[in-house]
Amino acid sequence: MKPYPKYKDSGVEWIGEIPDRWLNLTLKRITTIHRQGYYTTESYIDNGVKLIRISDLDENGNINYRNMPFVKISDKDESVYQVKKGDFLFPRTGSIGLFGYVRKIERAVFASYLINFRFSQQVDGDFLKFYFLSNNFRNGIFRDLHGGVNQNVHAENIKNQTIVFPSSLEEQHQIAAYLDNKTSQIDTLIEKKKRLIELLKEERTAIINQAVTKGLDPNVPMKDSGIEWLGEIPEHWEVKKLKYIADANPSNVDKKSKDNEEEIFICNYLDVYKNEFIGSGLNFMKATATKSQIDKFILKKGDVIATKDSETPDDIAIPAFVLEDFDNVVCGYHLTHIKPLKIHGAYLFRYFQSKFLRSYFEISSNGITRFGIGVDEFNSALILIPTFREQQEIEIYLNRETSRIDAIITKSEKQIELFQEYRTALISEVVTGKVDVRDGRG
Repeated sequence: MKPYPKYKDSGVEWIGEIPDRWLNLTLKRITTIHRQGYYTTESYIDNGVKLIRISDLDENGNINYRNMPFVKISDKDESVYQVKKGDFLFPRTGSIGLFGYVRKIERAVFASYLINFRFSQQVDGDFLKFYFLSNNFRNGIFRDLHGGVNQNVHAENIKNQTIVFPSSLEEQHQIAAYLDNKTSQIDTLIEKKKRLIELLKEERTAIINQAVTKGLDPNVPMKDSGIEWLGEIPEHWEVKKLKYIADANPSNVDKKSKDNEEEIFICNYLDVYKNEFIGSGLNFMKATATKSQIDKFILKKGDVIATKDSETPDDIAIPAFVLEDFDNVVCGYHLTHIKPLKIHGAYLFRYFQSKFLRSYFEISSNGITRFGIGVDEFNSALILIPTFREQQEIEIYLNRETSRIDAIITKSEKQIELFQEYRTALISEVVTGKVDVRDGRG
């Protein structure tokens, strides 16, 4: 990429030099209107005017109108809070750096946790969108708030930010068009990688389902499982409830430390939710527990731990497998500790990952705002039991196949991260004039 022919000092340390004919202003110099959003205590209705909320903004400055609720509002208030093409909406709290750009005419008003900015025609809206996506703008907001991600953002915090831009609207259009084209190309690559990851996860689940419900031998005689949605299973496999082959107990060890208890480390909900395997490499939290709790919930090699509640019913009973014996790590609250008795723990762990068992827990869950599974539901779960040798073979096979797929997923996620970093860096370089893209090539 080539630079501009001539530069000058912007006077802003973190921006540095800018092209000679560019301007350097604070946003307040080009702000024509800024207004806090519409506040309502009424419930949303099925018709009326769309209400734009923080959750309707995405990380690329877009506004998603599809799932937006409707709100009842007077004609007078609608005229005050209605968004217009070219407006920008910034959250007042949380999600610092997030914004939404109104690119098309919609009958919509904006909620009270948003600030609407309307800027003069001196700066092209599409150019502004990319400037607000740059590190220069987002870092400026953080500097203004002294790095506090949970602080409220006021209109003045935004108005005080520096913006550099070409004095020519035509050049602004050229820059915006260039970035539209380049970011679209990058976004397409990112979406392809995301779709690949989705397909790989589907393949991973299918491989686990096949192995733990049909086995590894395609020629083995089959029998009716007696379970309508499961179909046939290998003829020599058994079907038993979990309570007959393992000891499942919900933990009552919380995060609080008490003077009259023994100091231990606790394996928490997130340790299980985010990690398939529990080993000494994890950073466990310090807590205390009674001797009886330690005896009951100490983690041993081969144990299976499962989450017992979640915000959605399809996200319950996420399992993790304990890789080693611990002498001071216990299973924590919101988790069920499962000690295999007549089954290999590694096979049981994989069986918990199957679609069949996940569907059972989803159907069996109860709750309104948070869903949970009780010990009776855990104990009543039907488990398909191959011979011990087959369980070991399935374990080895699934470890190999899931590791292969996980490696591809990890590589794809890293590529997405690099694409996103390149996208942000490109935008920042172009909107501050570090490279000249007026010929469209950069």
